[in-house]
Amino acid sequence: MSIKTKAPVLYAVLLLAVFLSLAPLAYAFDIPGFSPGDAVKLVTVPPSPKLEKQLKDMLAENRAQNEEAGFRQPPPRRARAEEELIGRLMRAEGYYDATAQFAIDHRVVSYTVTTGAPFIVTVLKIDTPKGVKLPRRLHLAQRKNKPLRAEDVQKSLDRLTEAVQKNNCLYDVSVSYDARINRDNHTARLTLTVKKSAKAKVGRVRFKGLGRVKEDYALQKTELQPGACFNRAAVDQARLNLLQSNLFASVTDEVAPLKRGKADVTFSLRPRPPHTITAGAGYSSDEGPNVSAGWEHRNLFGRGEKLDLGAQWSAILQGVNSSLTFPDFHRKDQSLTLTGDVSKTNSDAYDTRALTLGATVTRKLSDHLSASLGTGLKVSRETGGTASNDTVGLVFFPASLTYDSRNDLLDPKSGWTGTAGLKPFIDSFDTGTAFLKSTLTASGYYSPRFVRHKRLTFAARAGLGSISGISLNAVPLDERFYAGGGGSVRGYPYQQLSPLKGSTPDGGRSYIETSFETRYRFTHDWGAVLFTDGGAAAVSSIPRTGEMRWAVGAGARYYTDFAPIRFDVAVPLARRTGIDHNYEFYISIGQAF
Repeated sequence: MSIKTKAPVLYAVLLLAVFLSLAPLAYAFDIPGFSPGDAVKLVTVPPSPKLEKQLKDMLAENRAQNEEAGFRQPPPRRARAEEELIGRLMRAEGYYDATAQFAIDHRVVSYTVTTGAPFIVTVLKIDTPKGVKLPRRLHLAQRKNKPLRAEDVQKSLDRLTEAVQKNNCLYDVSVSYDARINRDNHTARLTLTVKKSAKAKVGRVRFKGLGRVKEDYALQKTELQPGACFNRAAVDQARLNLLQSNLFASVTDEVAPLKRGKADVTFSLRPRPPHTITAGAGYSSDEGPNVSAGWEHRNLFGRGEKLDLGAQWSAILQGVNSSLTFPDFHRKDQSLTLTGDVSKTNSDAYDTRALTLGATVTRKLSDHLSASLGTGLKVSRETGGTASNDTVGLVFFPASLTYDSRNDLLDPKSGWTGTAGLKPFIDSFDTGTAFLKSTLTASGYYSPRFVRHKRLTFAARAGLGSISGISLNAVPLDERFYAGGGGSVRGYPYQQLSPLKGSTPDGGRSYIETSFETRYRFTHDWGAVLFTDGGAAAVSSIPRTGEMRWAVGAGARYYTDFAPIRFDVAVPLARRTGIDHNYEFYISIGQAF
């Protein structure tokens, strides 16, 4: 039996209930200092929806900050303060003749903003010292015949500064502006000025407090070359590169005065402790308790090599794993990772003992995009369940492309991540056995701005996979797809949303899963979640949406300094007699996805 329509309908009802219950808390225009329920109205003359939205967003953010700080004022004083904020924003948008007035009528506070005409930039000039080069095309944010906006002026200063630094070797780059407005005709004259500076090259690069980090590696991370063109932006980037190496707790720089046209740079460093110990624990009603421990060395040989050792235990899985990562492998945006895992799995589907060795090269293509390519060997022996007591030696060649713009790995509130993976397998003990495993996963997160402090987050996840080029019976049991359980579809027992032989999961050649969550953080420490999960594994190599089963649930979140601790309870909507329980519950660290 499958559920196709009940889950979305039920989820919509639950979501509506959340909105209704949170509406008083999420009301965007409550005013600290006024009585609860006081409303605010804001109109612009002439009407401008864009400006009104900017003003409302600014007021909402200001009120949220004041509320968080516990700052309250009597209503008239508070309104006058907000009236001044409105005036500042209008001037920043180029409306220098704008006026703002407020009125308080019972429990309604009204702001009327008379904008006047915007001041238009009719003259835009760039003054540079003799010999300073600029690119042929310099795209400034502030344009001629456009309103004089503070944000556009600042962006123009930043872009001009960057252009001067990239195209010149100057000891110090300083850019200023002069804006003059004419109230008679609502025009403005804007001049950007580059101050004169001596030309310079990079002198000696020194380090204080390297600890066990090798000096040539630190110099490589800075990307500063003695004798190269000097600019402050390169020094700032060098400091950031050292911090991002994860080897130093703090980095400061000092640029010496020019000497014979060269500027020496000294970095003062405070190394991080090289070792980190981690531990974790959890519990689920279908898998029982689980514990894990790890040890990390971040600078094994003095060049940022990271060694990770870990162990985990549960009633289903026991194992130890290790990885050694070499950063800057042949190029600065590339790393090599060697892995070795030994594991033992005891599930209803199979019992297996496995040794896995691998090597993967990962390259960062942009700030959010990365690609990896590797090879590995997995030797395993399967017994129990529906296994045939086979020993297999799989050689595999994993490749993946990953995009990740999440703002936080353990508790994301915005952004999204997606991974497309391909993994060809060849059985080295039986060269006639070969297959391709393809997967695609994605998750996204959105926190509405109108809810104070972004306490409300909508999260969604989807995943699917396919095994092609081989029949199901020839695929090793521990490489098949399974669905069900805390990391898959909550509410159903571990692996039980898979093709079954009797009551034993047999796995499939494809799977599909999806999850939707509404997360709300009530206080600094506590939050709640409503969720819907759905999924299934299938015998065919094409995922079957018609075989999906759904579950709904709710949970609590306790927020610690490092990650939330989650408590979830899920109820299956298509309960099968003798297989599924009335509910399942889960305790673990971090969000479900």
